[in-house]
Amino acid sequence: MTDFYEDFKPVRNRIRRLNVFSSLNILFSTMRSKKLAIIPEAAEFLYIHILMYAEAPITPKNEIEIWNKILPELYQFKDRITAAQIDKDVWRWMHTMSLNQLKASHNYYFNLVFRYYTIFADPKIAEHIEERLGLSYKSYFMCGLWLHSVFLEKLTYPKTHFTRKDHGGEMALVHMHRTLELLTIPLEKLKSDLKASVTYDDDIFITQGYPHVTHPVFENGGLLYCMYPDYLIFQLTAGTYYLADIGNNEHQLAKAFGDGFERYVGIVLDKVNAQYHFSVKPETVYQLNRKQGQLRSSDWIIETDEAIVFIECKTKKLRLSSKNFTNYQETLNEDLQHMVNAAVQLYKVYQHYSDDRIPGLPYIPNKKFVPLVVTLEDWFAGGPDTDKVIQERIEAAFIEKGLDTSLLKKYPFKSYSVNQLELDIQLMFSCGFVEYFRRLHNGEISTEDRENFPYIDYFEEEYEREFIASLR
Repeated sequence: MTDFYEDFKPVRNRIRRLNVFSSLNILFSTMRSKKLAIIPEAAEFLYIHILMYAEAPITPKNEIEIWNKILPELYQFKDRITAAQIDKDVWRWMHTMSLNQLKASHNYYFNLVFRYYTIFADPKIAEHIEERLGLSYKSYFMCGLWLHSVFLEKLTYPKTHFTRKDHGGEMALVHMHRTLELLTIPLEKLKSDLKASVTYDDDIFITQGYPHVTHPVFENGGLLYCMYPDYLIFQLTAGTYYLADIGNNEHQLAKAFGDGFERYVGIVLDKVNAQYHFSVKPETVYQLNRKQGQLRSSDWIIETDEAIVFIECKTKKLRLSSKNFTNYQETLNEDLQHMVNAAVQLYKVYQHYSDDRIPGLPYIPNKKFVPLVVTLEDWFAGGPDTDKVIQERIEAAFIEKGLDTSLLKKYPFKSYSVNQLELDIQLMFSCGFVEYFRRLHNGEISTEDRENFPYIDYFEEEYEREFIASLR
């Protein structure tokens, strides 16, 4: 394990000469400037270390001069680490870089909010969240989204801005106080927790699970600060999964959580299909013989004139250690096995389909099979390197189980995070699945094609109705 602390010291020594609050304002402006670009992981690294080390009691007169020296030194420092990581493990470097860049900005947050809003609507999950958090998931969403909207505009607000008036209903003052308790941390506590979390090894720019992520707002002297409003969205959505301990098997919520995700994917498919009129069917139950129990098809089945598409939805999350550079091998292989199992299941169901054993789903030989695994979390498992690893494991599983390996070459599987699927599924429906994957394989879908495609907005109306209208 490489120790980069000595390399970092010159940057740290400059940061110590800065005033924390003045520096945060400069960083906030820099991150939102169209003229002054700063890469996300460098900005976050700087944010964390300003909180930890900026010691000047007042703004130094040469503040801008110090700032202008810190940024190039920080980039040089990062470049040295990147070079060392690429030399060690280029595949892993690409994986962690992708995860880190995604974490810094949650695009399409209407979709993200409604994804979890749909899942949490299950009565068992809703009741559990309210019991664990001390307020309903809708109240938590409403109060958190208000915080998000105002912190997009400014770094700092008096706490009284949010607590001076009782808006009633989901936005009652008691709910806002509880939301702030869940999302806010005192500055001194944040500093000490960061110092306990930060490492100076290969994971130096990997900050999943850090206290500034789990508590995006910090409080000091009656003022609230939020540098990363998008982390508020994360805490309301995926963060609630951890905060309410939904994944704990003792609560027996795995099925309800998985069913909620399947339901959400079905909503997305219906919204896209409204323009194209393909056949979209939910999971079907069937039985091969009396001795065997009931079997289930994929979660969603799409039929077109040319293709039959099986979609399997998976809520299994990458563990924190799988996202780090240093110890990923301990858990990533095990986590990827969930993807392998899902893909193998799709091929098994296809074999039953091709044997004409699924009632209500007659086998049509000329239709090409498209197996898709869709994950709730962004694994970046859809990249060429990860898919290759999964593909190799699937082949080994086929050989072990005596399955027909020719299916893998004839009908290669593809994995998607739901974030990416929401975009690509519109292209798939528009082009047709066979043509889409032909173009994708041949590199015929350009960045310009993707940018210029007339994407539909999935949940803009629902967002307006559920959250904005109720505030009025």
